[in-house]
Amino acid sequence: MQYSTNRYDDDYRTRRRISERRRRRRRQVMIRRVVVACAGLLVLTLIVGGIALAIKNGLIGGNEPSQHTRGNSVANVTLEDPNNEQETIKETEPAPRTPEQQIADLIEKADRLSAMYDNPAAIELIQSYPGYADIPQLTEAIAKYEATQATYVRYSSLRTIPHIFYHSLIPDNSKAFDGDGNSQGYNEVMTTIGEFMKIMEIMYNNGYVFISLHDMGHIEVHEDGTEEMVPGDIWLPEGKKPVVVSQDDLSYYHYMTGDGFPNRIVLDENGLPTCEMTADDGTIYYGDYDMVPLMDRFVEEHPDASYRGAKGCIALTGYNGILGYRTDSVYKNYSECDPYQQAWLDAHPDFDWDKEREEAMKVVEGMKADGWDFASHSYGHLNYSWPEKGTGGISFESLQRDALLWEEEVEPLLGGDIDIIIFAFGEDIASWHADDYDNSERYHFLKSLGFDYYCNVDSNPYWVVYGDDYLRQGRRNLDGQRMWEAISSATNPDRKDRLSDLFDANEVFDWSRPTPVY
Repeated sequence: MQYSTNRYDDDYRTRRRISERRRRRRRQVMIRRVVVACAGLLVLTLIVGGIALAIKNGLIGGNEPSQHTRGNSVANVTLEDPNNEQETIKETEPAPRTPEQQIADLIEKADRLSAMYDNPAAIELIQSYPGYADIPQLTEAIAKYEATQATYVRYSSLRTIPHIFYHSLIPDNSKAFDGDGNSQGYNEVMTTIGEFMKIMEIMYNNGYVFISLHDMGHIEVHEDGTEEMVPGDIWLPEGKKPVVVSQDDLSYYHYMTGDGFPNRIVLDENGLPTCEMTADDGTIYYGDYDMVPLMDRFVEEHPDASYRGAKGCIALTGYNGILGYRTDSVYKNYSECDPYQQAWLDAHPDFDWDKEREEAMKVVEGMKADGWDFASHSYGHLNYSWPEKGTGGISFESLQRDALLWEEEVEPLLGGDIDIIIFAFGEDIASWHADDYDNSERYHFLKSLGFDYYCNVDSNPYWVVYGDDYLRQGRRNLDGQRMWEAISSATNPDRKDRLSDLFDANEVFDWSRPTPVY
């Protein structure tokens, strides 16, 4: 997908206020650890608030069962009551919690923080209770967390941390692999929900723990204004292994319509992300139809699968909007729509662009509070490598236009100051040599926009480079193509099994896929 280059033709240096941006980023670095420590507590607060709101709105607690559920089961949801005939629920104040109940609730929350390897945050939470030092249950809990923390070891092999990634998961094989023009692409670069869940379970049983890229290192700003990428401190029990997880292109592009994918990500009654799906008859369903809610449910059941609440990183383009919301300005201006976009607008004559962006931002905030990071995947899904490389790269000027367009169209929806870029097509902006970024004008431009973490695609088990003021990491695709390559390596000497350190592809592969995959 290309876009019109005249949408952003001003000189970028006159449009950037880099010094202001850097001040915001420095402040963000200072508060990041506090945010991570509080994430688990904030999620629990959202759950309590969501339940109260659901009771108030009659979703639970009335004479009729709730119509909106998460998990494996899905429920038919009536999105609107045309007659506005809803049962009136008498509002009552909840009974005050006794001190014993408050203490039990506090310990439950702290135990979950500890289960996610955040004993310092668990201790801080306990110590926030007035008079905690005189309450045996609380002092005993603190002693337990301190003893647990003392058994952890600092993970010293940061340069061996793998990064795995997916595209949108396939929830309905019969629609994705129905033989139309998109089937082959889905078969190659996507993963079915069944395969994904098997991979999650196997890697969890083998000791892998989800971490954030920000756990691997962070930027420190010195007094002279220079920046330094400082390796992170990851403390885990002996035998546990960090892994970064990301997902590309979570936009539910127009071309995916009719192939069994969700419409968009929404927040459920508890403020947690879930998927909205439209059936062939027009019925709306909500459930775990993609990676985000599936990982949420997995961590809910296995809190020790997540390091301090981390889930994964979502890499977003902009040309069809984000997370299934049609947020790009072309949907407002109508002036540069491609045929897909125009057809969608024609089918939605009541579309409200401002409301669409507001809804998308609410979902983003819910996901960030839930442990999700966001990254640029370029605006137009363009190859940021240089043309001379011969892999379809674009000119430096085109890269500038695209990156600034992403910053204008997408970054504000994500809360600003996004510091991760995950390269479309997996193509990097320089060679694999550690010092090549220092001599790259592409790097220096992207760095000026605030990017500190740069991720390509690499088939090795791991590839991590700590630069002076950046971190580079290779990602491994766990998709149909990579799994089929591993399976067929037993009979084809030209192919390799690049997954055996993570799982046995024969145990994971969904044999209802069309084969051979490629």
